[in-house]
Amino acid sequence: MGHNDSSLLYLIDFGLTTRFMDENGVLVKKEQLGRFSGNFLFASLNSCRGYNKGRRDDIESAFYILIYLINGKSLPWSNFDTKFKD
Repeated sequence: MGHNDSSLLYLIDFGLTTRFMDENGVLVKKEQLGRFSGNFLFASLNSCRGYNKGRRDDIESAFYILIYLINGKSLPWSNFDTKFKD
């Protein structure tokens, strides 16, 4: 619920979650997936490079969100042109 406005409702989407341990309790190894999923603004460097995500990437993304909120909703790469040129 909203902190100052109780009519606001905040939701968290867990649609991009993945397991970081297999059935035997062993950490999943870092591997190149070759595709990106997520939000480029808050994504970890490994995620942008196409690797599978892990706990370290979650912490990196959390820091990007904190910087974003502290810095007036701006990150150094906020205005980056995401259109790829052929």
